[in-house]
Amino acid sequence: MRYRTATTALATLLLTAGCSSNGSSSADPEQAKPRAAAEDKPSPTASKPQQPTKLGVTWRWKNDEDPEFGDLAGSITAISYKQPISGVYPPDQPGEEWGRLMVKMCVTKGDVNVSQFPWHVAYDDGTRIEVTGNSGGDFPRPEFPMDATVKPGDCARGGIMFPVPKGERPDRVVYEPEGADAAEWKVPAKG
Repeated sequence: MRYRTATTALATLLLTAGCSSNGSSSADPEQAKPRAAAEDKPSPTASKPQQPTKLGVTWRWKNDEDPEFGDLAGSITAISYKQPISGVYPPDQPGEEWGRLMVKMCVTKGDVNVSQFPWHVAYDDGTRIEVTGNSGGDFPRPEFPMDATVKPGDCARGGIMFPVPKGERPDRVVYEPEGADAAEWKVPAKG
């Protein structure tokens, strides 16, 4: 089974911080559409999305149960997924190519630390592939931050790169900060 993990201490630290710097956010599906560039138009949404839902559906979250981290709220969207990504250096392992996930996180309450590390792509057979911790270089811009603080009224938007098996598209995208409920989006068979 293929499974990638970031092995640096930085990765562990950022994963612990997660998206909302807490371990008790909850994801509630909303049918709001994110503002996006023309190439990142979200999919139409269902009146009550089920997990996993379509790419482009915005999930609203909040933390009002854990006083240690304060009252936090916002939204997160997996906008689009593209594979293969050409024009970048190849992944380290033979038989792999890059897949790129576009995501957006907006904050409505509290200061929230965001990172690429809570994101991964998943396959029907149970395989999950995490980010490598690589950024910069010739990866397409914009990149989702590796570690940044987003303040109320602001958003972070960008791409996250995954080293995936050539010709094998993931079944879904999963956002799972440590100790919190996961949000999932279905990856279309082509795109």
